[in-house]
Amino acid sequence: MQRLFFVPLLALLGMITPAFAVQLTRNHLTSNQWVRSTADGHLVGRIVLPTENGTSQAVEAAALALTGPAGQTVTVQTDETGRFQFDNVTPGVYALTARGEGIFAVSAMHVVANDAAGYPEEVELAAANVDHEMVKMALVRYLPASAQRNSSTMDSVDLEKLAARVIGEGFSRVAQDNGGMSGQIHMAGAEGGELKAAPSMNVFVLRNGAEVARAVTDENGQFRIDALTPGQYSLMAVGTAGLGLTGFELVDENEIDRTTSVSSNGETLVGLLGHHCCPQFEMQCAPAPEVVTCVEEVVVETVPACCEEEIIISDEVISETPIGGEIVDCGFGTSACGCGGGGGGYAGGYGGYGGGGGYGGGGWGGGLAALAGIGAIAAIADDNDGNNFPFVPVPPPVSPASP
Repeated sequence: MQRLFFVPLLALLGMITPAFAVQLTRNHLTSNQWVRSTADGHLVGRIVLPTENGTSQAVEAAALALTGPAGQTVTVQTDETGRFQFDNVTPGVYALTARGEGIFAVSAMHVVANDAAGYPEEVELAAANVDHEMVKMALVRYLPASAQRNSSTMDSVDLEKLAARVIGEGFSRVAQDNGGMSGQIHMAGAEGGELKAAPSMNVFVLRNGAEVARAVTDENGQFRIDALTPGQYSLMAVGTAGLGLTGFELVDENEIDRTTSVSSNGETLVGLLGHHCCPQFEMQCAPAPEVVTCVEEVVVETVPACCEEEIIISDEVISETPIGGEIVDCGFGTSACGCGGGGGGYAGGYGGYGGGGGYGGGGWGGGLAALAGIGAIAAIADDNDGNNFPFVPVPPPVSPASP
């Protein structure tokens, strides 16, 4: 719940001036991920690339895909102002992807009925300055076959209570915290008026397409990046809860005055003076397996013949030592995750049940197999040309080094 407190008495003490208001609030989502449909039942919005000082630029001619829990997918394209429209979208939890020149976005999208008070009628999706090859490789390496299918729901959501938790004024802007950044990753959907934490998620922070920091979420979905300078960044989270990718601006903490308060129920509220930005980064990931189909719709064009051969990918859980924790490598073909290896070639949708790979022979292995083949090839190519690519496969200690 948001409250505005005007505090002229504090100004007499030289702390602040009466011209400003201190906003004491629970942190809300950094990305705009909850929207009500129009009166005609459409989902409308805009794709932007965050720039500095809270500004952004429209992304035109971007390809978008929206995938629902039953696997149905619809595609559209943005106009010259970055705007898009999906027709006849019923309330529910969706995976939404967008791909443009040099940008990509992956988001859980929650569509509520038009009469839901407190929710915007238009969504603004912040794209990341990331190439689609990184997204494909992330799906291959870090999205486990053990991810629960269609586990996200809005059946028990208290929309009135939840509004203050997911809607705010500081979208795409995050306050720097002690020289770094704090954050929390959530699953898609909600229970009552609360979001569900996403533990053991791999978090990658990128700048200009290159990795600058990484972490793993704890049991509460929280993570910490200790050193991060102000500027424009992209953040990708991938793991059992699915995948999310968005762009954001990290605001210099020296330009922000913070206050804290404790509510009647013991909850700590953070006040940011003079800036509309989130005290910490928060995002809900697009659920699996919808996100796999949704990504395929905008990135898979042709599949090389070599993808029908053996997929080059680790067969064990890989341990690394990133900032903030151990990377959870649980990609397709990983025996430790209960994944049965790959069926060959590209398969639309979820790859069907009983096909190759995934869930010991069932599941959505067909689609992932196609991405695995493309991703492995891309990783090898990038390894050879010296580019900074964060998802190059790292062999386990007992295995020989990759060629």
